[in-house]
Amino acid sequence: MKKIMILAMGFVLLFSSFSFAVGLTFVSLTFSSSDKRQIAELVYTWEAAANGSFPTEPLAAGYIGQLKWYYLDMMLVDPLTPAPTASYTIIIRDDYTIDILGGKGAGLSATDGEQILPQVGGSEGDRLITTGLQVEISGNSVNAASGKFVLIFIKGEQ
Repeated sequence: MKKIMILAMGFVLLFSSFSFAVGLTFVSLTFSSSDKRQIAELVYTWEAAANGSFPTEPLAAGYIGQLKWYYLDMMLVDPLTPAPTASYTIIIRDDYTIDILGGKGAGLSATDGEQILPQVGGSEGDRLITTGLQVEISGNSVNAASGKFVLIFIKGEQ
């Protein structure tokens, strides 16, 4: 019985790293506030598959539900190692399939972090969150490329 248990544990440990390597990894959701404003910071890391592709993934519904009626103020991106292909793209869509960054997540640097302000109706501005969100990362061909993005949300007086 002990041998079977040890074998089963070894099997789980061996294959768990393969099944969780590709995709999004939730890092943190932090809330803070000032006199007139509440701020939330949602942090994720991501890793592409061996062929460079990335599956479309929803952001964790339990966390996004806490952000309903907040505004997306900006996204910070940071390529990690191995770095993604130059000019890769991050799209964050709502449940209506609208890119809430307004196309501003395209053409990202493979070496430098960037700050992205959402584009709403042709001009930069905060984007109200009322639905779930999903992430699409494309334009990468680097095996197991990885990165990090931080979404900054605000609520209160603008």
